Amino acid sequence: MVYFHLERDESHTTKGLTAGNTGTGTSGANANADADANAGSAALDDTAGWRALETSLHSLGSWIGGTGGRYLEEGAAGGNARLILEEAAAGTDLSTAVNTELLTVLESCCTVHINRHVRAAGLQTLDTIVQAIAAADQNNACTTLLSPASALTATLLAVLKLTLADNWSQVRMASSFLCRTYLTTVNAISLTTSNDSVALTPAAYATLLPRMCLNRFYLAQGVKLYSQETWQTVFHTNGLPLIRTHAGAVARYYTRMADADNHVVREAACQAIAELASKLGGGGAGAEALAPFVPLLLQALLVCFHDESWPVRDEACLACGIFVGSYPLECQPELPTLTERWTFLVSFLGIQIFQ
Repeated sequence: MVYFHLERDESHTTKGLTAGNTGTGTSGANANADADANAGSAALDDTAGWRALETSLHSLGSWIGGTGGRYLEEGAAGGNARLILEEAAAGTDLSTAVNTELLTVLESCCTVHINRHVRAAGLQTLDTIVQAIAAADQNNACTTLLSPASALTATLLAVLKLTLADNWSQVRMASSFLCRTYLTTVNAISLTTSNDSVALTPAAYATLLPRMCLNRFYLAQGVKLYSQETWQTVFHTNGLPLIRTHAGAVARYYTRMADADNHVVREAACQAIAELASKLGGGGAGAEALAPFVPLLLQALLVCFHDESWPVRDEACLACGIFVGSYPLECQPELPTLTERWTFLVSFLGIQIFQ
C-alpha cells in the first residue's frame, strides 16, 4: 500500500475544480476543459492528492509495533515480514539480510515529500522500526543493524540531518522522537553487549549535536522542552565535552541557521550562539576550542542586527554582549561596529518608548 500511494492522484481534485470553474451547459466548457484541468492541478496544495499514503505509513508502523521483535525474526526465517529484512534461507544470520528498498522509500517520504503529514508519518514508521530492533531477541542482529556501516544507520542519519531542521514544527517534533529513540537504543545496546560496535561515529555526532542543541531554543514549546529533556537523558553530564570536541561543526551549523529563511530559526540560532559563548568562553577549559570560530559567529550576529524581525535583533544584541564578555580579545576588531550598532539600537528603543 505504501508503494501504491507514492504517486500523487490529482484526478478527484482536478475534476472538482474543473466543474466549479466551467459549470454546465456553457458553450466554452469543452474548449476550456484542458486549461481548467491544468489550473486545477497547479492549485493543489501540499496536503491534497496523496490518497492513503499517510494512512498506509501509519498502518505499516502499527503492524511493526504490534509484532515487535518478531517482525525482524520472521523476516529472517523466510516469512512474509520482509520489508526491512529480505527473505533469507533458514539459518542465515538475521543481521546480514537488510532490504534497502523500503529504507529508500521511507527516506524519500521523510525528507523530500512536500506533504508535512507524510514526512511526519515516515518518521514515526522509522521510530517504530528502531523500537522493534531494540525488542529483538538476537543481540547480534541489533548490533549489526545499528552499526555505523549499516544501511539503516545511514538512512537514520540522513533523515535526521534534514528533518531536525524542518520548518514545520510537526515534522521537527516527530524527528526529535526518532532521534531520542535512536540514541537511547544505541546506548542501551552498547551497555548490554559491552562493546562499542554501535557507538556513534564522529561524523554522526557532528550531524546530530548541532541540531539537537539548536532545537533546545526552538520557539515551539513542545520541540524545545522535549529536546532539552532528550539532551539530559542521552548525554547526562557529557554534553559539554562533546560540544568542545565538535565545536567546529556546531559553530558552522549555527552560522547557517542565523541566515535561515525562517525568522524563528534565526532567533533560536542567536540564542544558541550566546549559550555557546557563555559555556565555552570566559577563559574556561573549552575556550580554545571555540576561539577559531568566534569571528564567524560574530559576523553572523552582526548580520542579524539588521534583521526584519525585532526578536531576532534583540537576541543578536544580547548574544554580541555575551561574546564580547567571553572573548574580549577576539572581538576587539569589531568593537567599533558593535558600539555603533548598540548605540543605534538603544536610541531606537528610546524613541519607541517616548512615542
